[in-house]
Amino acid sequence: MTAPQLVVLADDLTGAADTGGAFAQAGLVTAIPLCDAAAPAVDVLALSSECRDCDECDIEDLLLSTLRQAVMNGPPARWYKKIDSALRGHPGIELAMTMDVRQFERAIVAPALPSESRTTVDGHALVDGVPLHRTSLGTGMSTSSIQQRLRTKTSLTFEEIPLGVVRAGPAAVSLRVGAATSQCLIVDAETDEDLLTIAKAVSADEHLLLVGSAGFAAALMKTLPLVSSVPASPPPLLSSKPILTVAGTRHEATATQIEAAKSSGPAVIRPEDVDKRWTPLQLHELSDRVASSLRQGTDTILTITGCPWSALPGHQLADQLAAVAVRSDILNLIGGMILTGGDVAAAVCSRLDVDFLWLKGEVIPAIPWATLGSGPLSNTPIVTKAGSFGPDLTFVQASRFLRNDCAH
Repeated sequence: MTAPQLVVLADDLTGAADTGGAFAQAGLVTAIPLCDAAAPAVDVLALSSECRDCDECDIEDLLLSTLRQAVMNGPPARWYKKIDSALRGHPGIELAMTMDVRQFERAIVAPALPSESRTTVDGHALVDGVPLHRTSLGTGMSTSSIQQRLRTKTSLTFEEIPLGVVRAGPAAVSLRVGAATSQCLIVDAETDEDLLTIAKAVSADEHLLLVGSAGFAAALMKTLPLVSSVPASPPPLLSSKPILTVAGTRHEATATQIEAAKSSGPAVIRPEDVDKRWTPLQLHELSDRVASSLRQGTDTILTITGCPWSALPGHQLADQLAAVAVRSDILNLIGGMILTGGDVAAAVCSRLDVDFLWLKGEVIPAIPWATLGSGPLSNTPIVTKAGSFGPDLTFVQASRFLRNDCAH
């Protein structure tokens, strides 16, 4: 078996995809396994522990299972712990466990994602220049301090490397890292160039655990000594059939993207009741509405955006949307899918019995595309998107890409 050169450990499927997508864009064979089996031979292995919204009591089992899967084909040369750029989920607990199990003494933490206006200044997370805890992404948080967020329920020790050191260049960052005495070094970054400086400073040290979002991963892709070493994955199955989007997030960015897409012609279909489990009749009726739209050759968006708030957990809503989307006659009508929200992407792939995703690259930064590795839509291209990611025309660009550009 061929060990991957790099393993990405994310806490949800869209995170694994947007981080792994940066390496796929560079021509490295990259895959996400969706079951416990060993992945095919890859250059980069991206994994989701599905810990983002789990109870704390489940984190250990989920993460340990993911860490075991990471070394099924042999231990990788480098490890990347992907954390949410808005510090959601349980990033501190996952970081501490990863360091303990894989015996890392030091971690470099750079969660900034400048393409989505998420930056780190003075050790604090900002969104559009506003402290994270004062934004909708920081709902329920009392601080924007990355150190405080990661220290929760762990015994990790931290130091911060300010922006002034980063702007002094890779040698200054490397010197500061070498002089540090704490386990975790949180590094400021406002731009992609800042992240590239950090990457240049730390890429040569194989004993460091690399930690961050898709932004730091994209910088590391340019500095780590990774080369394409395994056979290419199968090409996408191209079709002129319409595109089905399933959006199971309520984030305002997705709502804006749906409104922007409507002007280019897609039909937007919303369920009438999202406050309880749907009956078989309700599922059937909603699937009929989706199928009717697709039969007319119309791109179709199935979404809960704009619906009343629901008491159902997000993963249950996602599973109901997935049940609608994967009806056999609907699958025969589509040429590709756009899946928004980690729960939705995981639920759709589970219902399609997809064993793994072949990541192919990015439509735009942090918006990856892939092909399904198995199941009834094997080799069909899809785009995955975190709910809060992307500019207003993301769905328009993604649909156009799936129809015209993914073969190139």
